[in-house]
Amino acid sequence: HMGASKKAKGAAKKGGGGGRRESDAFDMFASFNRGVEQMQAGSVAEAAAVFAQCYVEALKVVTNRPDDADPDKVAAIEGCMFECLVYRAACLQASRTQPAAVEGMANLEKAVLLAKEPQPLCKALEQLAHVEGRCYRHSRRLQTARRLLEVAPACSDSSQEEFKVEGMLHQGAALLGLGRHTEAIPVLEEAQRIAKAAGTGAVEGRACNALVEAHLQSRDGVEPARKAA
Repeated sequence: HMGASKKAKGAAKKGGGGGRRESDAFDMFASFNRGVEQMQAGSVAEAAAVFAQCYVEALKVVTNRPDDADPDKVAAIEGCMFECLVYRAACLQASRTQPAAVEGMANLEKAVLLAKEPQPLCKALEQLAHVEGRCYRHSRRLQTARRLLEVAPACSDSSQEEFKVEGMLHQGAALLGLGRHTEAIPVLEEAQRIAKAAGTGAVEGRACNALVEAHLQSRDGVEPARKAA
């Protein structure tokens, strides 16, 4: 994430658009970096507030931009807005309360709309699916997971498989949440196979745990009971 903020800060310094607007843009990036510092220092609530304010400042600059605004600068500011939303969602997740999770979900939904490249889009989708799971929004999580699987092939080789497995794990978990165990099991088996081949032990472990849970639920006959209800 920090790469995007550095790029954005550099674009803000480049110029274009007048002195007052320029200083506003620069303050915005300074504000974002201050939020990151607070987050790294463990002041999560304060960092969340800074990211929220930074997003509002960025939105004002983009909304009030002149018709001849430098496209690179606008893209950089939108990049900063994306970072603010993703970082704020991470801060909100740390509080582990339901209202914070719902707010984090809303932030990530905005981030998904702002993402211009496959890599950040996949990261936002992966985080969104995670929060949707915490909020028991199984149908929405299933949609997010499927979109993640659609976008993952456009990412760089190194992260393609990672996002693919994450997408499958979220898809499997969402199907389990919906009581669709027979559909979840082959998805989770495939996720485990890919993770094993890629040598990602921790992810393979998560896939194994999810698979065991799916088989247990299926064996306990939760699915037929749900269907009958």
